[in-house]
Amino acid sequence: MGDIIIYYKENDTLKVAESLEILKKQTIPSDNILWIDLEDPDESCKDFLEKTFNVDFPSDKEIVEIEISSRYLEEGDSIVANTNFASLSSEENFDGEMISMILSKNILFTLRKRYY
Repeated sequence: MGDIIIYYKENDTLKVAESLEILKKQTIPSDNILWIDLEDPDESCKDFLEKTFNVDFPSDKEIVEIEISSRYLEEGDSIVANTNFASLSSEENFDGEMISMILSKNILFTLRKRYY
């Protein structure tokens, strides 16, 4: 499984958690979650988040189709946006990396293949 970072508010303070377990234990009210950042998540992680937050993460194929056609897609109460970010490769060259951002029910979800 890749990395997950959960940003949430607690008593007017921004908190950070780095484990899916905090969501599984339901210790954070969903209204307090601001952003869930996913780095190369496995299917079980995505399945859990999709069921828990009633959100649909695009497949790799859908990500490419959205990026080619319009860069964003509105589905129900969600907005999916994809963009390329420049990242420095191991050979000191820049590569384009696709990042998906889903805004659903006031929570931002980001999906990416690696840390920047």
